[in-house]
Amino acid sequence: VRRVVELLAEHPAVWCWNLGNEPDLVVSPIEESSIVQWVQDMKKEITIADKRNRPILFGLHILSLLERNGFRPDLISKELGTSVMHAYPMYTRWAKGPLDPNLVPYSCVLAHALTGCPTLMEEWGGCTLSYPERMEGVAEFDHELGKTWQWSCYNEDRKQFMASEAEFKKYVQQVIPTLRQVGATGAFLWCFADYSPSLWTQPPCKESIHERFFGLVRADGTLKPHAEWLQQFIAQLQENSVQPPFELTLDVSIEEYYNAPNE
Repeated sequence: VRRVVELLAEHPAVWCWNLGNEPDLVVSPIEESSIVQWVQDMKKEITIADKRNRPILFGLHILSLLERNGFRPDLISKELGTSVMHAYPMYTRWAKGPLDPNLVPYSCVLAHALTGCPTLMEEWGGCTLSYPERMEGVAEFDHELGKTWQWSCYNEDRKQFMASEAEFKKYVQQVIPTLRQVGATGAFLWCFADYSPSLWTQPPCKESIHERFFGLVRADGTLKPHAEWLQQFIAQLQENSVQPPFELTLDVSIEEYYNAPNE
């Protein structure tokens, strides 16, 4: 870690350092204290090598708010002084639909309540119906907001909501202003571009077919409707300041909350 930071520390494109992406999906620590110690160790190495003191982030997602999975935002934010969140209603069972516009802002509000830090919505977005031909091996079913795809993914049946481009634009138009209202420090839409069909036979695109279509830009280089709207929205902003975070007061202590976070 120290060597990587040393090599990139003076690069003008580096804004922050990120310790990982949704780590509970690949590791389940026995003790929360072990993760805190690891974060402390990584912070020490980065701080030694980066004289500019850039922010250090850790890409936690909504499951760290809903489960006791070892990666507690409150404990990690105490070490880093930052709070980030990833959230997708299409992957959240209790969301009010796959394009629930309130879930992403709500996750920022809850993260702030637990950490005391203004929260960056570091990853959100959705996969769209952005290719004119049907995907080989995929069954399609109508959905009021797009389609539901079903196929065999890593030898298991997979169902995935795919938003129409028009409905996804409406979703983004609702989420962005609300994130500003609740005091999110920023919003990073996943992701830049759809995968080129030339990469569809390679991991992860071969099996995770939906991952081909999360971009703001289609594979042919044209902007999707929500990207066009974002250009217009940003151009018309009169003020780009961050609002104070919305204050949510929990009726239990943080320790009590994490004893049963999903209740």
